[in-house]
Amino acid sequence: MLATMQKQTSAMLNIFNMTDKAYVDLNQGRLNNYFIDNLFQGYNGTEGLDFIDYALDRWNVKYLSTQQSRLNIPATGPVILVANQPANLADVFALLHCVADVRDDVKIVLQGHIAALPMLQRRVIPVQQQGKHISLSTIREIQTALQEQRVIIIYPAAKPAKISASGMKDGRWGTAFIRLAMKSGASIVTACIESGSARLKLHSSILPPFLHKMAEKSFKQPLYEIKINISESITSNELIKLPVALREKAKLLKRHLYASAKGKRSLLSTERTISHPQNPSAVRRELDQADLLGETQDGHRIFLYDYKTDSSLMREIGRLREMSFRAVGEGTGLSRDLDLYDQYYRHVVLWDERNLEIVGAYRLGESANIMANKGVSGLYTTSLFDFMPGMQPYLNNGLELGRSFVQPKYWGKRSLDYLWFGLGAYVRNHPEVRYLFGPVSLSDHYPVLAKDMLIHYYQHYYGAQEVYAKPRLPYVIQAANENRMQSLFKGDDVEADFVTLKEQLMHINVRIPTLYKQYTELTEPGGSQFLAFNVDPNFGFCIDGLVLVDVMSIRDKKRKRYIG
Repeated sequence: MLATMQKQTSAMLNIFNMTDKAYVDLNQGRLNNYFIDNLFQGYNGTEGLDFIDYALDRWNVKYLSTQQSRLNIPATGPVILVANQPANLADVFALLHCVADVRDDVKIVLQGHIAALPMLQRRVIPVQQQGKHISLSTIREIQTALQEQRVIIIYPAAKPAKISASGMKDGRWGTAFIRLAMKSGASIVTACIESGSARLKLHSSILPPFLHKMAEKSFKQPLYEIKINISESITSNELIKLPVALREKAKLLKRHLYASAKGKRSLLSTERTISHPQNPSAVRRELDQADLLGETQDGHRIFLYDYKTDSSLMREIGRLREMSFRAVGEGTGLSRDLDLYDQYYRHVVLWDERNLEIVGAYRLGESANIMANKGVSGLYTTSLFDFMPGMQPYLNNGLELGRSFVQPKYWGKRSLDYLWFGLGAYVRNHPEVRYLFGPVSLSDHYPVLAKDMLIHYYQHYYGAQEVYAKPRLPYVIQAANENRMQSLFKGDDVEADFVTLKEQLMHINVRIPTLYKQYTELTEPGGSQFLAFNVDPNFGFCIDGLVLVDVMSIRDKKRKRYIG
């Protein structure tokens, strides 16, 4: 069996396109034979990532990748990682090992005998060819893996790498991976591999013959070093928006790979990867010190947490905030959504005790205390709106709400309702709170017509009688849409026009944002108002509606449910 494996492994060399004679002469006897001959000597029967560990250790291979480079791999969600062509088997194994250190769910797309190795079957998607094209069965297997939210490593080069004085570069890239990313919503990250063999190939190709032996001697050391540089991610939306053909997109991504590796600015817009999860046990220990506001029947607990420095809990809140807001086209673009306000605001946290993770959170600002210590500018809302004198009574007895989120895996459940139980418990314990206020966001990903209709409706029926706040960057409804809505809505029937609004939004495949609906349904007529609408360029150009809720106007049924 060992002899059969060695024979099969020798055939793997075909996938690396080693056509340069000098390279074959120099490396066939030194490099690939070294890897192959040593691969199964002392083989201990391991599989998958354990086999990769065994092989790299057996070969004495070392790869170098910075912490930031590895953190550029998104911690969750479907990812297509495209890399320049591997020079040999060690390059493949090193990249797979590097990615698996961050994402254990990684698979790699390979062809030839290497894809048939039984000890790698769980990690490999084998390429089946139909003529010059990848078979439909292979495409479907990749699509399934992306639907499972995995990381998929793909080598998109259709031709062997080219050699020049500036180094080795891939030939033309295929475009199938771009189609897969755009269809699945997967992010793309690029990995540039600079291997010892690549440098050796370059030397043997461009150096004069009398220096070949010097290059050969340089490889007599058993240690084989590989450098791996992983770029920031490119979203599928960014690829879709590029106004060029697929072939041009592939060219841009290839240039991006090499530019990123050299620290140069890319022509493509990248997104900083969301930070990786905190240790659940550390988060849980911090919650043990927080105030328990309530518990649910399905194993969730609701806490009131006050900021502490060097907090795993706050880092995890920041991570989940950014992940949740990006999922709806908002977010800061940073690895975590945390700011100075978090340090003196309080936090309602919904915790899943069974799965040991944060479900969602709300940020609370005790406005009277904040103004007493930091002035009115200490309120987050003043970064978006300028308050008029008439707003002061509401601030004196108010509670600012904001940065509410539920992480995507809990969408469609009762999570937001549970957070409102936490808000209700806070209001019950703080009878001095008469008003709730804060920004309610509307994603810029909504079509312009949808944004205009929503703002027209809520401004018309829930706008304040006085000017309590002015937006710093006002949202202006397009004149043509304003005229259209004058004829579309009755203007004197809030319920009939709400039905019209829902129907019109349905035609363009969007819905009324949950919090817009819930805040206005929370109170009797007149108890909830939208004071102004502001565009926030620091949060994905979302539109913030400043809501003001009178606690005394909360409907009896809602009061009993949330406050008791």
